[in-house]
Amino acid sequence: MRLWGNHARILEHPDEHELPAFAARPARQAGPLRLVFVSRVVEHKGLHVLLQALQEVRSPLSLDIFGPIEDPKYFERCKEIAEFTPKQIALRWCGDLRPEEVRPILAARDALCLPTRSENFGHVIAESLSVSTIVLTTPTTPWSDTILAGGGALVPDRSPHRWAATIESLAVLTDDELHARRHQSGASYDEWAAAPRPNHLWERALRETPTCGTHGQRATDARAVPSSQHFRESHPAAPTTAPPNEPAKPGSQ
Repeated sequence: MRLWGNHARILEHPDEHELPAFAARPARQAGPLRLVFVSRVVEHKGLHVLLQALQEVRSPLSLDIFGPIEDPKYFERCKEIAEFTPKQIALRWCGDLRPEEVRPILAARDALCLPTRSENFGHVIAESLSVSTIVLTTPTTPWSDTILAGGGALVPDRSPHRWAATIESLAVLTDDELHARRHQSGASYDEWAAAPRPNHLWERALRETPTCGTHGQRATDARAVPSSQHFRESHPAAPTTAPPNEPAKPGSQ
């Protein structure tokens, strides 16, 4: 709007993803709470907050940590904090994951912990909900409404004390109660996945943008609007639309 003025039309397109239409409902094995951290090992994602929080947790549980070490100094800091982990907590450093491994790993745990500063989309949150795994995160992601609807819990900030209290509230639940909480997480994902999605951004933009013709006609005829596939296959330069009564030809520019 600074560039084009207050009359600019801003179109927002959600991140593309390959996620199922319905959440998986894996059976939960009995036992203590199973937590998982899946993200880049950098300060922004907040692993240190989680490790500090565990020092205040009294119930038995496990935490598996997955993710690439992008900041070696930060990783060393996290390892130093982890040395003070209470004995009743099983802590495991598990290394990086391939993309196809993420959802099965999440499905085998009860809750994803992500004390992030912020997320543009938060793919790991979507993946977690898609396998009915509870999400504990901050209110600085696009997922707050879905999480409040049953997907998990929002911790107000990155205070280790508040994270410890939230984790403890899950750790004291019975097996049946944890199973029910995971079912709620999957249900919140189903509701999100069923919500209507807008047309592809390119198609929306073309329909609302004047054509290059001399009369300034808008591309209102569906036949004159190239599909998103056409955009990917055609020349990188922005294609123009065909005249209103003629369909756009493949490769036209």
